[in-house]
Amino acid sequence: MPKLQTSKIKRTTISPAKFILLSCLTLGFYHAYWGWRAWETVRRSKKETYKFRSSLRGWFLAVSNFSLLPRLKELSAKKNYSIEWDPALIAAGYLSIRIIANIQAMPVFLLPLWVISETVLLLPYVKAHNNYIEATQAEFTPDEINKWLVIAVILGVLIVSLFLIG
Repeated sequence: MPKLQTSKIKRTTISPAKFILLSCLTLGFYHAYWGWRAWETVRRSKKETYKFRSSLRGWFLAVSNFSLLPRLKELSAKKNYSIEWDPALIAAGYLSIRIIANIQAMPVFLLPLWVISETVLLLPYVKAHNNYIEATQAEFTPDEINKWLVIAVILGVLIVSLFLIG
């Protein structure tokens, strides 16, 4: 397997407009990528090791928001950035929208409204994540690419392809 360079990489922020645009263009799949980045920031800031990989927590963001958002609120508060919205309320709203969208056969014309409503709920925490990265100038050393990550990506692409074709 090829190895990534072990040099430090500077974390970059994403503007709220770009977050909304990428979320809409990818029909909400960008949330999983953002969730992975946010979990990596939390993990590296607290030097913790988790039972589950950050990528899995990002993929299941609708459920992992209940633990991610309070941690982001705590990190941003340490850097003098306050979030007024309750993390449990935002996580419950995000999960509710996700469940409602999947229970009903959603008409195609409502899909952008669903994605935008999920995205708007996450915006305060996207801003908090950006603030923390800017305040700490967070750098990280990338993890190695291993065979399980490659298998997970291939399976994910296959499942999404089958979903789109079927």
